Amino acid sequence: MRAFYWRWLKTAFRHSLGAVDLWSFVIGSMLALIDHFWLQMHLMTKTWQIPVWVLGTIITGRLVLAPYWMWKEDEVLRPAPSKARTRLTELRAEGVAIRNRGQNLSQDLPAWLAEVRKWEEATIAAIKKIDEADGEWFRTLDTVPQPRIKVHALDKEHLKTFREIDYGLTRLDHLIQKYSSS
Repeated sequence: MRAFYWRWLKTAFRHSLGAVDLWSFVIGSMLALIDHFWLQMHLMTKTWQIPVWVLGTIITGRLVLAPYWMWKEDEVLRPAPSKARTRLTELRAEGVAIRNRGQNLSQDLPAWLAEVRKWEEATIAAIKKIDEADGEWFRTLDTVPQPRIKVHALDKEHLKTFREIDYGLTRLDHLIQKYSSS
């Protein structure tokens, strides 16, 4: 929570002067003029209050608009839906190739296991750019079913990893379809 408020304050004060500051200056100046000509309103009693009012309206305007500016910054970082789906489709193709290489693996198991882990991390990162919750859902495996294709496993770790990548490909296909329909 503290990180959000810190970002909110930084965003509010790091933007260069713009329309918000112009209108805040105009509104603050108008209040000063109104007070000058209609003394019974008692908006300001001393001339020194004019810059304080102007500065106050500028700061208030910036603080109110900071969440909008933060949202715009976040949206720039989020990939376009079509590009995100394309990246997931590319990762699915890579995953299928990695899984198929592991089907009849006769040697170099550690290299294949490392390749699977690297693919999983890249896939999770790509999913999280679209939806954080889906990225965590993809990372967390519950019950992993038997692989859809036959595997000649070298050991238990090979079989476990092969089952996980096969199930991960099923989940990835599910997410690609989900993002295509939305």
